[in-house]
Amino acid sequence: MSSKGRRGETSSTSSFEIDIEATVNKAVEAAVQVLKSEFTKLFEDITRRVRELEERDTVMNERISALESAHHALGSSQSDVAMNDNVREIEALRSETREAKMIANDNEQYCRRLNIRIKGLRIASEDNSKQILAKFIRERLNVPVDSGDIEAAHQVTPRRQPSSNTDDSSQTGAQSRPQTESSVLVRFCRSECRDKVIRQRRLLKGSGLTIHEDLTNLNVQALNRARNNPLVDKTWTWNGRLFALLKSGKTVVVRPYVPIEECSEIYHCTAM
Repeated sequence: MSSKGRRGETSSTSSFEIDIEATVNKAVEAAVQVLKSEFTKLFEDITRRVRELEERDTVMNERISALESAHHALGSSQSDVAMNDNVREIEALRSETREAKMIANDNEQYCRRLNIRIKGLRIASEDNSKQILAKFIRERLNVPVDSGDIEAAHQVTPRRQPSSNTDDSSQTGAQSRPQTESSVLVRFCRSECRDKVIRQRRLLKGSGLTIHEDLTNLNVQALNRARNNPLVDKTWTWNGRLFALLKSGKTVVVRPYVPIEECSEIYHCTAM
């Protein structure tokens, strides 16, 4: 083959290879564009779904927070209701207990309606205590009684009063003082004799001897509380009932557990 023929064949081959290379490049470029477009769509779709999931998660978190707040509020409300119920129950039980104590106290005081206590007095012998007391009453109080009017009389051992200066109503009262003076407990057969002795007790003023009604411990505490209340001018007892004259001029019936301001007012003067 001539050299001219060989040169023509070489030129044709080079041109063919160039065409193939260009075609391949175009095909590759087209494929890359397709893949890029598919990847872009896929990426956008994934991004959209992630955003939706994030938004859904945010909504769910907000709902959970709202539910937790509602649950906490409901729990606190239920706790407050339970606490209020407990407080009301405790107050009801306390009120019932006080009422029971008041009834028992009134019954005990009624059982002492014929008694008096003479403080500062000593009797030498228990054997003839009735005769000694009858003579004392006749001579010092001008009340005509004999030993038959006295059911019982005996020396009371000095003791210390309850340390609490108030009853259970937690009102301000005086400090309790030790009871060091001797006293005699006297029980009469009839209330008439006992009342006459009570009315004549003013004759013992300045003698160091005093006559008192035989009060229960609860009534003693209530009387001390009233006596030391700044609103009270004076106090006294009659037939186991406690009275106070207020500085305002009102006379009230003193009761355990009842503040002076809430005690019932009376409008007729009671024996003092």
